[in-house]
Amino acid sequence: MAQNSYPTTLGNTGSLVDFTANLNVLFSKGYYMMDQQWDSAKFLYITREEGGGSGSNFRAEEPLCVLKAAQEMDEGDNFPVQEMAPGYYKDITVKRRGSSMEFTWYFDFHNKYPDQVYKNYREIGQSLRRGIEFDLTHPFTFGTSATYTNRSGRSVTISSGDDLSLWNTAHTVTGSASTYRNRLANNPAISTGAIESMLTMGNQQIITNTGERAELMYDTVVVGSSQLNYHIAMKVTNSMSPIEAVNSGVYNPMRNRFKVLRLPFLDSDANGVVDATKETYWMIVASGNLGAYLFVTEQPNVTTPTVSNGGIAFANDNRRVKGAATYEPVVLDPRPYLFSSGDGTA
Repeated sequence: MAQNSYPTTLGNTGSLVDFTANLNVLFSKGYYMMDQQWDSAKFLYITREEGGGSGSNFRAEEPLCVLKAAQEMDEGDNFPVQEMAPGYYKDITVKRRGSSMEFTWYFDFHNKYPDQVYKNYREIGQSLRRGIEFDLTHPFTFGTSATYTNRSGRSVTISSGDDLSLWNTAHTVTGSASTYRNRLANNPAISTGAIESMLTMGNQQIITNTGERAELMYDTVVVGSSQLNYHIAMKVTNSMSPIEAVNSGVYNPMRNRFKVLRLPFLDSDANGVVDATKETYWMIVASGNLGAYLFVTEQPNVTTPTVSNGGIAFANDNRRVKGAATYEPVVLDPRPYLFSSGDGTA
């Protein structure tokens, strides 16, 4: 009696080559699927790809900051020596993340629903994509502390380059005794007035490493999954007129200045479950001067069964597929990121 020839029955593929090619396509579709639904925290980072042979330890470092204003000179005077202050730096170690799925002989050989099997393989990509999104978002989610416990139960250091928590009222710089804050006083909920107050804080209080006022252009509003916060941000930044204005002909000065990012896990716990205490979190970002870095030594990829023995485990005829990536995020410079918890706390 004719029957399907294992090991290429899964998904009704005609050959193992077709099978593995399909798995790579499914992994890629699953990996990028989230980008079609939500914004990604990757827009808050500068990505640096490093060769795998260069080791797993890296120093994230700013360039030297030479921003002291030029000074007046009398005739014959030597040029004043420009002050140079080193930038922030942190030593980090890239770590590997991954997930796998294993299917039994029965699941493979007798399965009547190849679409279901395809869906399971696609979710390997989704699993990796979701994990990366957790890792990129949670330094901001837990930014009121210097560490947090991640979904694997491990302590992760997320202090910024001055070894203080990301959201702080007294950040230090390397070349001056002055400090600055990037957490808005009284933590107001997002509104036109709160955004204006945050912009004023950025204009007046953010300083360079030499202690002078910085010149950053904050152009992005970031919110979590709260639909209310998202709608307020969109109204404030895209309405033709200020949303509080009586005269609808008044031009909105914030219109076209900001783009709005909605991050699905900004208001979550370490496992991605909603955390109501973080629902009102919001921030604004200077996207042209990002201070967060993502070091990548292994791009996201899927490992499929090999031609040798069809990828079958000899002991039990099971087949496994895995997805993996090696990377590490670090928020080095807190100045481009201004924050409010939105809960009105002092």
